[in-house]
Amino acid sequence: MADLDRDADGGPDEQALRALLSALTRVAPAGSAPWSQEPSLHLVELFRNLDAIDRERLAALARPAAPTEGPARTDCAWDLPTSRDEETTAADPEAEAAGRAPRAPASPAQAPPAPPSREGLSGRYELIKVHARGGIGQVWRARDRQLPRMVAVKELQPRVADREDLRARFLVEAEITGRLEHPGIVPVYSLGEDEAGRPYYAMRFVRGHSLSRAIRDFHRTRQEAEAAGLDPGRAWGLDFRLLLRRFVGACETLEYAHSQGCIHRDLKPGNIMVGPYGETLVVDWGLGKILGSGPEPAPPPSADDDEAPRLTPISATSPGDRIGTPQYMSPEQALGALERVGPRSDVYSLGATLFELLTGKVPFDGQDPHAVTVAVLRGARPPRSELASIPAALDAICAKAMAFKPEDRYPSAGMLARDLESWLADEPVSAREESRRERLARWARRHRTWAAAAAVVLVAVSLTTTAAALAIGRSWRNESAARGQAEANFESAQETVDKYLTRISQDELLAREDSVDLRRLRRDLLREALAYYERFAREHADDDRLKVKLARAYENVGVIQLVIATPQDAVAPLESAVRIWDELLANATDGRGPIAERAWVLSKLGQARKAQGLLREALAALEGSVAALGPIVARAEGMERWGGTLADALSDVAAIRAELGAVDESLAASADARRLLERLAAESPDDADLGVKLAEVVNNQGFVSQKRRDHAGALRCYEGCEAVCRARLAALPKDAPRPLRLLELVGLGAANTGNVLTETGHHAEAERAYLRSLEARQALAEAHPTVVRYRLQLGQTYSSLGDARRLLGRDAEALAALGEARSTFEGLIARDPDDVDARGRLARTLNTIGCIRDDREEHREAVPEFRRAVDEYRRAIAGAAEVVDLRFGLALSLANLAEQHADLGELGPTRSAWDEAARALLDVLRDPAAGPSHVPICLALATTSGDVRLHTGDAEGALARFEEVADAIRDARAADGATRASAAADLDVRRVAAHLAAGRADAAEHLLDRLEADLRARGPAARSTLSEVLWLRAAAARRAGRAADAVEAERADLWTPADADALVAKASTIARRACLVGHGRPPLPAVGRAARDLDAAQAADDLRLALALGFADLARIRADGDLMKALDRPESRSLRDDLAFPELPFAPGAR
Repeated sequence: MADLDRDADGGPDEQALRALLSALTRVAPAGSAPWSQEPSLHLVELFRNLDAIDRERLAALARPAAPTEGPARTDCAWDLPTSRDEETTAADPEAEAAGRAPRAPASPAQAPPAPPSREGLSGRYELIKVHARGGIGQVWRARDRQLPRMVAVKELQPRVADREDLRARFLVEAEITGRLEHPGIVPVYSLGEDEAGRPYYAMRFVRGHSLSRAIRDFHRTRQEAEAAGLDPGRAWGLDFRLLLRRFVGACETLEYAHSQGCIHRDLKPGNIMVGPYGETLVVDWGLGKILGSGPEPAPPPSADDDEAPRLTPISATSPGDRIGTPQYMSPEQALGALERVGPRSDVYSLGATLFELLTGKVPFDGQDPHAVTVAVLRGARPPRSELASIPAALDAICAKAMAFKPEDRYPSAGMLARDLESWLADEPVSAREESRRERLARWARRHRTWAAAAAVVLVAVSLTTTAAALAIGRSWRNESAARGQAEANFESAQETVDKYLTRISQDELLAREDSVDLRRLRRDLLREALAYYERFAREHADDDRLKVKLARAYENVGVIQLVIATPQDAVAPLESAVRIWDELLANATDGRGPIAERAWVLSKLGQARKAQGLLREALAALEGSVAALGPIVARAEGMERWGGTLADALSDVAAIRAELGAVDESLAASADARRLLERLAAESPDDADLGVKLAEVVNNQGFVSQKRRDHAGALRCYEGCEAVCRARLAALPKDAPRPLRLLELVGLGAANTGNVLTETGHHAEAERAYLRSLEARQALAEAHPTVVRYRLQLGQTYSSLGDARRLLGRDAEALAALGEARSTFEGLIARDPDDVDARGRLARTLNTIGCIRDDREEHREAVPEFRRAVDEYRRAIAGAAEVVDLRFGLALSLANLAEQHADLGELGPTRSAWDEAARALLDVLRDPAAGPSHVPICLALATTSGDVRLHTGDAEGALARFEEVADAIRDARAADGATRASAAADLDVRRVAAHLAAGRADAAEHLLDRLEADLRARGPAARSTLSEVLWLRAAAARRAGRAADAVEAERADLWTPADADALVAKASTIARRACLVGHGRPPLPAVGRAARDLDAAQAADDLRLALALGFADLARIRADGDLMKALDRPESRSLRDDLAFPELPFAPGAR
């Protein structure tokens, strides 16, 4: 393509074309020829292609044109002369009403025309005067005769009014502006034609000026203030925030437009209008496009303004054209890649506008549009490189909006606006990870009272603990006369420390708002108290007169260690407290003693043991607490003081018993806790904490019921948990704060309800439950964006919602929800790379996304999702190797990854990937912490890894793998006797298949003899496996040339018509095995081919038997892809063809 900026030695043709271009752009009236509004680069290409003008004519045209009156012209055909004033009246998307100042007459030739003599546009509008004129349009200030008001009427200029391409573009602009009903877009009142058939439209007449002018005014004031020696940081105060809110309004307007399928493509400060009463309008939709609308009309020529010129090819836009204003256009626009231009292109232009708002300069400066375009393609520079005082968060927001790749930008204009609103509200922004100092400073600004109180607490605790130590120290040095006063001083000091400890430990803000800054503050405060109690315990361990105080000091040390250290650190001091209370009880003369205090410490010791994973030791401590508190709570005064402690202990007992498998005992303890809390709640209806405890107990009851497969009971409990919380919240006064834990439990109850409904196959109801949970959790996460737990819960709900929508067959919606989950977890990991929980949940989400891709047979797209899931699981396991669910998730993702290679028919990667998956699966099976739910999945997948070896031609490797699985299942603690026996038989069946595929009939029959005898001894429970053994025996007999009719008849006799459905399910399972590699299609080694044929034949025979028994749901069979593929073999193709026929052609009633 020609380049007009090259040296003049490009040859006579090049020089002549340059001269021609220069002459034409100086003498041709704007809009008179296609090239007059095109970049000159396109014109050179045009003339070269035409080959219609000889060199002599080119040379003649190249003579310099006579000088003309008026402003000088440049060689750039798009850089038209501009004359502007700074009037503040605006009315139109092409004039200051649309973000630009109206023109002032510069000469008689430029004077505005008088109103036309026609009867004022259909008789409704009385045209007063031309308000502004752009490249092709002009705006009249007009009076509406029907409704007495001033309006703006826009029409094409007479010189271009008959151009069909411009009329079409004008109508598109009117359509886009008219269809967007939003306060940030000038409303269109009417669209019509004048008496000559020329289009016009009328809109609101608005007074105001462009954001461009507002930016200039702000930075002029800023520069004057800095020149006067004022702090540069003060520039970002109220005036700037008001200006930024106007920009946020423009972002929200674009978010609305994008939601309606419209993009702007020419956003810049000159196209954003700000009114005197808070209005912010996005104007000039002349280059706008309705997405999905097909070919578009030509864009209009540039309206002349003092903004950068905009590139506007006059022919219909196509790949290679550039649409927009160079200084503000996205890289994809600069490249002319119109098929990639979309909402994120507008986000880029908003970012460029924000750059100018922050710096007072355009992001890419220069007069030559081509040079500017090159600069755009090199990437944007950060705003702080121009002005160091710009806040770092705003710099990061601008950089993200102007990211070179669309996928690296904000996904929507609304998300950009949300980050800016976060900055305005002094909240963290997603575009930048803050330092600890910044987070703590923000917390201090937002909680000024608490920050001051925290400082006072730290000082006070330090002073009081020091004073207490000095007082006691003096008391031991002085005589007994002074000791009484010293102990009185100590009592006062200890009371002060206890008071602060209670306040810090129980305060809702510090205890529930689990942000990084608050956790750190709380731990700092508790460490001060801990130092005092530990010193007291050391110094007075042998003082019999201070036993009670010593016991309470040990209690406080243990409780604090539970919060700021580890459960192991808490156990020793709590046990010391129990021993002291035991001594005091043994010496009590009245038979009563500190029973309740000891029971309270036992409950805390039980919690610490539970956190250690020592469930039986924890249960012993908690049951001791329950036994001691029961009689006390039976008395009225005891109920009020100790009822909550007993309910907590009962709830913990229920949870531990459930984990130990004692489900009935667990439910009994939960029921006792629930009755107790319901009584307490009835007596204190305004006590929100009791509502929280009651909801937690009801939720735990649901968990236990779900674990015992009582789905109806679990559903009642989870719905009850949500109902309790909503009722408690509704009962609170309107101006009362909403307890965070109650709000959290609303989301938890709804999420658990969704989980039960998903388990029971009620996916539509599950989706509704997840949406309720999502509403609650979104509100919490938005109100407390620094609380990690709330964001984890929000991400988990998005993930569950995606699962439900996947099961409903709505893959696109499922992927959207899972994408939100993914973004949430990735954001948490970006802030804390060591967050094991977030990594584990991200891995599970990625695995689900991969499963959707697999369901759609998009195997190559699924591979990177599963691969990243594997990576995330490994990173999580590195920080929590003891968590069996993480290793189970890793094993599943490895198996899913291996399955993709198998489906793609890649034999080498398939086998190595399945081998790695098998190692992980067997590792979980052998883990003592594995639960009963892990066993069947690990067993099935590990067995599949052996089948893969067999199908890829390695019979010996398959036999070795089956043996490994058998060893693991024998060692698996979570597997009961029936599971072990069933697994052993199934593995023997696979060994028989391996021997037959490898041609070792003797070994197969020997194994069949033993296996058949074992299965017959087990009776009806082993019928399905016995059926498979008899089929393999018949197959072995046929291969040896022996009759198999008797065996086949015996196999058929095992099944009845009532079992036909189960037989089809069995055929489907075997068919999946036949299609294990490449959906059953690619060529395999001889042993693998024999194994596949064996499985396919067995699936076909099972299906024939089911049909003979009366199975009639042919649609189910036809929908089973693997089963139909397995039947696509010569020996079963006739059966497949019969099934594929819509209905039996001669069946009764068929026509």
